Amino acid sequence: MSSADDTARERDQLREVLAAQAELHDLFAAAGITRDWWDAALARVIRLSGTTYGFIGRIEPSPETGLPVLRSLAVTDIAWNDVTRKLYDEFSAEGLVFGNLDTLFGVTLSTGETVIANDPGNDPRRGGLPPGHPPMYTYMGIPIKDGDRLLGMIGLANRDGGFSADLEVALQPLVSMLAQQLGRERADLDAAVATRTAARLEDEVSSLSRAQDERHALLEGTDAVRAADSVASALDVVERTVTAQVSRARVRLFVVDAERDGVLVRASAAGEPEVGVGECVALQSGRLRVTRPGLELGGCTHVPVDDTATICAPVATASDAFGLLVVGIGEMHELGDVDTRARLELLADGVGALADAMAQVALREQLLSEALVDPLTRLANRRGLAQVVERRMARTDLDARPFGVIVADIDDFKGVNDRLGHLGGDSVLEAVGHALAAAVRPDDLVARLGGDEFAVLVATGEQTALAAAAERVRDAIGSVRADGFGDLGASVGAVLVGWGHDVTWDEAYAAADRALYDAKAAGKNRVHVVEMIGVPEQP
Repeated sequence: MSSADDTARERDQLREVLAAQAELHDLFAAAGITRDWWDAALARVIRLSGTTYGFIGRIEPSPETGLPVLRSLAVTDIAWNDVTRKLYDEFSAEGLVFGNLDTLFGVTLSTGETVIANDPGNDPRRGGLPPGHPPMYTYMGIPIKDGDRLLGMIGLANRDGGFSADLEVALQPLVSMLAQQLGRERADLDAAVATRTAARLEDEVSSLSRAQDERHALLEGTDAVRAADSVASALDVVERTVTAQVSRARVRLFVVDAERDGVLVRASAAGEPEVGVGECVALQSGRLRVTRPGLELGGCTHVPVDDTATICAPVATASDAFGLLVVGIGEMHELGDVDTRARLELLADGVGALADAMAQVALREQLLSEALVDPLTRLANRRGLAQVVERRMARTDLDARPFGVIVADIDDFKGVNDRLGHLGGDSVLEAVGHALAAAVRPDDLVARLGGDEFAVLVATGEQTALAAAAERVRDAIGSVRADGFGDLGASVGAVLVGWGHDVTWDEAYAAADRALYDAKAAGKNRVHVVEMIGVPEQP
């Protein structure tokens, strides 16, 4: 067949796939996602792939083992005897569940990879078929993903000529549509889990002497968390809700550190101990954990040993882990004079529901912005500054022009920490952040790069204006007093950044940083401005 024939065939195939996609879109618009919609989707995949039978399934954890299983959303009727006919008729409406991973489709569940077996009978991955199963001459398993997250899969069998990777490419528009629908279903399932948790919480609280008050308080608290306009506001609601039940409970939220993998830091206060992912069983397992030091083994190692119980609840959005909600109970008598273990379990369920609700707020707030903020000073962090610089470098409109990068380091800050301690040092850093934010213009950006190093992105293309801005930065830091230490000094380096093939954020930072160290070498508490890197006009 000529290349022209191949091109025409591929064009016709793409037209058919897009037509099927449009048909499914119309069905969705008319009735939403129903069993009939999934059946229609499978029918079109079967038709377009030229196969005999197949299925579309959703990946979900087994309630018994937690391992992934496949629940069919649509499956070809291949009942081959009375037993399988009864099974198909009984469970096809709610989905058949397949948990044996020692199969060809199990390879996709385990690895997330496409499986092609054009000789299944001799394929070492086959695992065998049930007695009486219709013959399977060829097989293909296509994963349905949202990024790297496996949501489901398509299984196809018996295609004349066998399967190839080209078929998966041809079906990709339909696979992408199925991924969108499974993503919506996953979000609905997460909401259903939160609803079931709240319902279970109601049932358990009803057996306690204060059942009515606690039930209303926890449910209202969960609803109030969902209605919060920010994570900070949600945390306030969680703290009020929890302390209304246990007045002396300590509520803390730790969030993923933007600059260090595997580390979580306190969201609302500086100086708190950090939490490593390896120290928290809840973070490792993705499930709520109650730790009782001295009473039970295998708990989270980050909890205070003098706490009677600590509840750790992961706060995870649909796309990624965000943080950890921690509730500490000092003494069991704080839980009241009822069955304290049952009350602790009840409170733990409530904390889990509150964490789920907070995750919804985090998702709305799109916590990518939180990953770009320094938790101590609430200024942009190194990553946030780098993104802004890279966006400015990429501009090509008429307003694009060179800009300045200023890097400042507090002189002899180790002495401040030695004299005031780390908490006092953090207070000084917060004050420096406030002073810098007040000293710059509205279109400038202040960032904390880490430790006692700060940076300012200055919207100016003039060397003289940059030097003046750098002096203002030095003066702003010098206006901060550290108790028992006096006025602070700062060494400041600055560079104008233009354009060029080799000009990057790393190069801009390195130039300003070298200028900073030149200022330190010249005696500290002074400004050093170097020549522009790159060229004034965009190439």
